[in-house]
Amino acid sequence: MKGFVRILEAVISSIILLAAVSYFFIIEPQYSEWDVALIQTRAEDAMASLDNAGILKTAVSRNDSDMLYTNLSKIFPKSVNFITHIENRVYPVIYVSYIGSDVDRTRIFGSLPIYLKFRNRTITIYVEGATIDNIKEKTNVIFIAGMTNLPSDRAKLEKFLKNGTAVFLFSDLSSNDFAGAKDEILKDVFGLKWSGGSTGATFFYDHNDVNKTSFVIANHFENLTGEDRTHSFTGFTLGSNRIGIDNKTIISGGQSSFVKVNYDVQDGNGRTVWFAKYNFADTDGGNIKSALFASLLWASSERYDFNPQGAAMPPNNVPVYEYKYLVYDQEPYSVNIKIWQVFY
Repeated sequence: MKGFVRILEAVISSIILLAAVSYFFIIEPQYSEWDVALIQTRAEDAMASLDNAGILKTAVSRNDSDMLYTNLSKIFPKSVNFITHIENRVYPVIYVSYIGSDVDRTRIFGSLPIYLKFRNRTITIYVEGATIDNIKEKTNVIFIAGMTNLPSDRAKLEKFLKNGTAVFLFSDLSSNDFAGAKDEILKDVFGLKWSGGSTGATFFYDHNDVNKTSFVIANHFENLTGEDRTHSFTGFTLGSNRIGIDNKTIISGGQSSFVKVNYDVQDGNGRTVWFAKYNFADTDGGNIKSALFASLLWASSERYDFNPQGAAMPPNNVPVYEYKYLVYDQEPYSVNIKIWQVFY
């Protein structure tokens, strides 16, 4: 009996000792990198397969997220989930929140809503009056006519930019605007710098360089109007707007910019456009207006979600793998897919 008790004591002591030691040597679970490689390969194969079958382009051209989601669900195993978004393609419906006078809104946009014929499809633009404090969630572009409240609204505008909403500034600029708080927002948010350079006949800047945004917007202009990208604009005020030229200039005249863009403004998100005011009564006003719409299309097309209603979002504590698939169409764009394991 004494021997049995000693054995029992020894067993209990061993269990206690092992429990105490294991506390200091916790083994972290290791996840195989093969899972990541398989998920990425499956995403590449799925997108290429749907593209070759014509399903991918058809779903995007019809704005049919259900079609893409259903076909991807047939390819992926039940153990993964996914969401998709589109980059650098003009969304078929654009919502603009306009901040400025009603008179200028009518001069700039004309009759509302706006229907643009663009690459064999119709783009609808809705414009609604707003203030910086009542911008609707669905807004793609905040359009500001004039400089009045720009510095005081900076923090709010940067918050919108961070979330992917574009900001469009329509205003003439003088050297007096480049001082203090105005100078800071014009420089940091819109990428503008007063140069004092000469002005002259205005054209799309460096419009043949496919790596520049001027190429994209000039392309949009051609598709909207049928005019050549070498078109000379005559309605801008040449005595002002002596803004420096750089790789983000869209329309230039002499040594000055009249339209400029900026992008990745806040944490890799957010596009801005500065468009110099023009003479609405000028005989070339229609073409400048089309250039404005072309710039607006670019501003709104940074990215948009392409998921059916109620699609699951990735949990915070699960690794998400992202793959970008380039689609070569009349309007090149990318379909980005985020994938994660359901049982992690």
